[in-house]
Amino acid sequence: MKVDPSRDDLAALARALGEHLAHRAGQGTRYLPRVAALVPPPAARADRGARSSGAPPTPVPAPAQPPAAPRTDTREALRQQAATWSPAMKLEYLRRRSVGDCQRCALARSRHNIVFGVGDPKARILFVGEGPGAEEDRRGEPFVGRAGKLLDHWLSTLGLARGDVYIANVLKCRPPGNRDPRPAEVDACSPFLHAQVRAIQPGVIVALGRHAGMLLARRDDLSLARMRGGNLSYRDPKHPDVVVPLIVTYHPAFVLRKEADPKDHAHFMELVLADLRRACRLAGVDCAGA
Repeated sequence: MKVDPSRDDLAALARALGEHLAHRAGQGTRYLPRVAALVPPPAARADRGARSSGAPPTPVPAPAQPPAAPRTDTREALRQQAATWSPAMKLEYLRRRSVGDCQRCALARSRHNIVFGVGDPKARILFVGEGPGAEEDRRGEPFVGRAGKLLDHWLSTLGLARGDVYIANVLKCRPPGNRDPRPAEVDACSPFLHAQVRAIQPGVIVALGRHAGMLLARRDDLSLARMRGGNLSYRDPKHPDVVVPLIVTYHPAFVLRKEADPKDHAHFMELVLADLRRACRLAGVDCAGA
């Protein structure tokens, strides 16, 4: 005897409803899920009826999907756009969007301000120090403490001002106690300096101190005295064909520590000024005594 599937469904539904009504007072509604489970969805009933009649099941259309968004290489588009920017625009984008509120190393937890850099974005001479001191950290500007005043004196002696050059540091945040930069800190922060060099495109870079000299020359086997006398160059890690003459000289803070001995202090003052005059010649900048 052939059983009609639809009658089976009705019979099962009737039995479940009767069971539910008989026990409603003491059992609550726990049978309702069973009743619902016995009623197949419309598509399933249609497919079952189609199978019993020999007709193929009705296909259920897949839900419509939104069209995929076109993929674009936003980084490449940004690089192409940035190629038309002025040095000032590149530095501003780097300061606001790339550096931002940098948290790439532990120095972010102890700093007061990020010390990005100041000066002429088109400067022919780029000065690079090691890291901000206490006053720089407080004001957010490089070389504004005692060392900064000595740097200003050197520039004035050459007939230049801060607005004629650009001044930056390897580290943008102050190391606690003005300790030497640590390798992990330099690795985290140095890409910003390299980007500053690419934006400014200086004619010469003056490294103030051994740590700045080692990073920019990519040499850790030379003393500062040997770097001073060497014929060094800066090469961009991303663009090795970009080469900039590099002058390494004494940091103003080092020269200040020689003030106790006037003769020794005068000696290092002359050494630094000689290095800066050489930098002026390499950059094609008119300086007093160059």
